[in-house]
Amino acid sequence: MRAALLLTLALSPALLAADWPEFRGPNGTGLYTGPALPTEWGTDTNVAWKVPVKGKGWSSPVVVGDAVVLTTAVAANEDHPKTKYSLRVLCFSAPHGKPRWDKELFVEDAQSVPQPHKKNSHASPTPVSDGKVVYAHFGHVDTAGLKLGGTVVWTKQ
Repeated sequence: MRAALLLTLALSPALLAADWPEFRGPNGTGLYTGPALPTEWGTDTNVAWKVPVKGKGWSSPVVVGDAVVLTTAVAANEDHPKTKYSLRVLCFSAPHGKPRWDKELFVEDAQSVPQPHKKNSHASPTPVSDGKVVYAHFGHVDTAGLKLGGTVVWTKQ
């Protein structure tokens, strides 16, 4: 059995005070202009919190207010290459790492969905937020919008 993904927030509290609502940050530039951040971290160095996350995902987490949001794809059978995947959006408390909600949005039919490269995942695109809604895209098949409280606003398959 594969080890669960471990979400580690190795950021300073100053960064958590600002939104990072998409992959490359607030302006799409990838630049952070706030207070100085730690220049090194390790298992127990400059880590605010750690939490295990089921499944496999390559997306980056986004920070909106005091929430950290990310996507994951949980395999029904990790030992079988053509299995169903539960496509999910997860939300954690930014200050403490406590889970807030976990929403299954779609279940991919293993027979009709192409398998990603072995170093990739069914949950690769980073979610994005406008500060009120989180938009999660799962490749060529599925997209959804959720309120920051976890309520699904819409889905499109």
